[in-house]
Amino acid sequence: MKALGLVILISIIGCGEKESNSKKHVSSRQEREENAGQKCLLNHKWVKCSTLQEADGQGVDVLDTLIDVPAQVGNGVITFTQSAISRDQGRRISCVTQVENGDTYKYTLQGSTLIVDTDQGRFEYKRFSGGPGVKGSWMWKGYIGTGTLNVKTLTVIGNNRVILRDHCEL
Repeated sequence: MKALGLVILISIIGCGEKESNSKKHVSSRQEREENAGQKCLLNHKWVKCSTLQEADGQGVDVLDTLIDVPAQVGNGVITFTQSAISRDQGRRISCVTQVENGDTYKYTLQGSTLIVDTDQGRFEYKRFSGGPGVKGSWMWKGYIGTGTLNVKTLTVIGNNRVILRDHCEL
């Protein structure tokens, strides 16, 4: 008799869970549809929330790339004297750090901020070690693409060597 009561109790609990899970699924779908026209703040710019990827419940891609490149650094310009690429492929995103021989990054130093103009855009790096001048390590953190967190690190070693690193998460 006790076993029969236990089976009935487990059945009732199981049915309740299925019902609540289906309600959660419907409500999250309705929520996404309602939010499709809403705007989200991405790197100080408003974008449609529907253009951003959200968690899919199957894990997070955490990727890192790094290149160590000879370069000429001075007079507000970094000129790369060799091509280099590092690529890390995740389940949903790819993380790439790449420069070509002859690529130039123009920079302006403003206190502890290094403003760097590249073909990919303008980045405001914050100093986290080193000095004086442009020598040392700098970091930019923001979101790219469809909401991928990107942490860029630029390290200037002397006037002839630069290390670029990207950390990407989605």
